[in-house]
Amino acid sequence: MFNRRGITLIELVVALVVGGILMGIAVNSFGGVQARNSVRSAEAAFRSLHGQARAFAVERGERVVFVVDSGQNQVSLVAWRDGAPDTLRSRNFVSEFNTQIESQPSLVELCMSPRGFGEVACNSFTSPARVIFTRAGEERALRLLPLGQVDEG
Repeated sequence: MFNRRGITLIELVVALVVGGILMGIAVNSFGGVQARNSVRSAEAAFRSLHGQARAFAVERGERVVFVVDSGQNQVSLVAWRDGAPDTLRSRNFVSEFNTQIESQPSLVELCMSPRGFGEVACNSFTSPARVIFTRAGEERALRLLPLGQVDEG
């Protein structure tokens, strides 16, 4: 019998190949988890902005418009002062969450009244507007209803 010390080149190559395969699987799985969490965070931020629009309208006693602009991947809260728009909050979903927003219609304006309800006559839509958040194959959808509610969609 030979007295061997160390490992052979073949053993080293096999160990590196197996390690590389396992690393590839882990990185691919992590990418999916990251996309899923990003889409969920975007949905939570959307719901938060929606709640803020209602709260600002009631607090200020004036109409606040919740604007979903899928062309800009942005959601904004806008009040009107002396005939000019005053942006209270605005979030860009690509820069903050690396998530795309798609809405039908592409520009959705929900007017929140001082009583905290959507003003159907002021809204840019009359039937439920669908808002979809996507990133790397992950997708979540919400419906924005004309009276101001948000639900799964």
